[in-house]
Amino acid sequence: IDGVEWVLNDAGLKGKPATANMSLGGGFSASLNAAVKALNNGGVPTVVAAGNDNGNACTKSPASEPDVITVGSTTSNDSRSSFSNFGSCVDIFAPGSGITAAWIGSNSATNTISGTSMASPHVCGGVALLLQEGIEPGDIAGEIVSRATKNKVTDPKAESPNELLFVGPIGPTNAPTPAPPTPAPTPCISKTVIVEVTTDNYPQETSWELTNLCSGDVQAESDPFPSPGETYTSEECIPSAEYTFKITDSYGDGLCCSYGQGSYTVTYDDVIEKEGAEFGSSESTTFGSCPSSPTSSAPVEPTLAPVEPTVVVFPQTYYFPQIQTNQFVHGICVKSTSSSSNIRAESTDPDLQYALINNMASGVKAWNDRDYTIIGVEDSPCAGSTFLQPSLHKSINRNSEMSVFVDLEEVLAIAEICIFVESSNRDGGYRNRLMQLDERFIDYGTNTGLAWKFSNRNRSSPFHVFCREIPDQPTAAPTVGPTLAPVLAEDLLEIDLPESQTNKLVHGICVSNSRIAQAFTNNDAGTQSGLTYTAVLPFTGNQLAWDDRQYKMTNYAGSPCFEGTFLRPSRHKSIRKGTGISIKAIRATPNELMELCVFFETDHNQRSGKFDTTLPDLGFTDNGTPGIGWNNNELRLFCKEF
Repeated sequence: IDGVEWVLNDAGLKGKPATANMSLGGGFSASLNAAVKALNNGGVPTVVAAGNDNGNACTKSPASEPDVITVGSTTSNDSRSSFSNFGSCVDIFAPGSGITAAWIGSNSATNTISGTSMASPHVCGGVALLLQEGIEPGDIAGEIVSRATKNKVTDPKAESPNELLFVGPIGPTNAPTPAPPTPAPTPCISKTVIVEVTTDNYPQETSWELTNLCSGDVQAESDPFPSPGETYTSEECIPSAEYTFKITDSYGDGLCCSYGQGSYTVTYDDVIEKEGAEFGSSESTTFGSCPSSPTSSAPVEPTLAPVEPTVVVFPQTYYFPQIQTNQFVHGICVKSTSSSSNIRAESTDPDLQYALINNMASGVKAWNDRDYTIIGVEDSPCAGSTFLQPSLHKSINRNSEMSVFVDLEEVLAIAEICIFVESSNRDGGYRNRLMQLDERFIDYGTNTGLAWKFSNRNRSSPFHVFCREIPDQPTAAPTVGPTLAPVLAEDLLEIDLPESQTNKLVHGICVSNSRIAQAFTNNDAGTQSGLTYTAVLPFTGNQLAWDDRQYKMTNYAGSPCFEGTFLRPSRHKSIRKGTGISIKAIRATPNELMELCVFFETDHNQRSGKFDTTLPDLGFTDNGTPGIGWNNNELRLFCKEF
């Protein structure tokens, strides 16, 4: 708001010709809207980004201020960008996907990124041209909209104007409105995938899905298409990874040519990866590659003999891919070389829970809600393992995710996780895709003897068994033990955070450019809280925010935490006042800054730990609320570079 008022005083009230672009946005704020309205009405036509949530721009500020020019984003095909906000608060659309512009790093640096933050500067440039031609500030908004090309934007969404930026020759204009400084809508600084589908005569039969093979997550998917003979374009901002695109026709006749002339094109990072039309029931293509993890080893201090780093690779959490059926019949077992272990499983389906049963053997009850038993354990990979017994036999929500947490006492211990599923259409889609999504699994098929049977009948049904060892899995980072092997002092980060001054601290921690990172409590209050941390690397997907809740981290892509190590707390808020937290990390890339960030709630007094007043004393900088949060609840971010 101070910045907006400065512009008003410097340009608007002094009569200087000026226009303002605000590639930023956040939740609705009456005070921010009032500030930008004053700027616009003070003679500085203001253009703002609609936001990148694929939602209603009227819920955002400054996009919701009626007096400003609010801009949505389009692709090179003049369709609404899939991320662009929409609705009655949008005034005009402009190009915002795959825009090449000046960038940081050097005087000649450029970058190609996507977002409504790229669209609004196009309109602001048009406003500048109109001001240059002598059009009054109060007429700018009306003129820029009146000159726009009508009915050109594909899928602008309900209540959005179908107006695409075109300046052309001169004419009168109407006034845009300013916007308050708030966190920016996140530009796409990773990769962009564009899926274009032209439907045949039966569009409802067609759908597609994009799966991230590095994380196992479904990154994007379509619903069945509504209209025949139409072209639908979807643009997604996605992490750099390996992907499988799969298009499906439920009738089995593809998109061409028995019932119409449909087709599809998949473009990834400006390269056409696949074009097709005739494919029967489905067709898949794979492209991209998983990012490699830093492998640099820690140098040994000159005065010491070479020492192998003591690396504790547990705790670790393994995330299974989303299930693709509603009747998922499964079980999980875990075996380890450690004499002491802490094992548990969780699911995003609140009705699915797991009971821990040690020394798994034949005759064990298969599911808590059925009287069925498991047989053939002794000759299977699950013999003598820890059985994680599901509470539900098959009534599990489609798209649910399961995760297994494993903490072993011995250094360099190994654990083997096995998931066994019914060898039918109740397999969650795992029989056809688990090995594709994670090649580290071993497929034991249905020949291990492991099966389930009705307790009072002879009939049995075999399980299909998949197993893999951990560590060596992409979603968890090694952790540093309290005693680190010798490393150069400048590459070692050790810091104690101020003690929490409230009883309900809601927080998280991330470290960028770290090869190994760990957080742990350092006093009795922390021990009594039961607070531990799991390192998750890279921080790129909708990972759980806390072990004891099903809340997901959101809006992380534009934050300093993106692709760093996320140190996920075990507790959401049941943390005692006085809890002390220590953090240790080793730099991944020498001579590059390592950044430590702590994020926490400030909306509720008791949930901040008063870190907002104590962290600055340690040299942390307040980054405000740049969007990162849980379930779209924003968290405040304090960071420090080392």
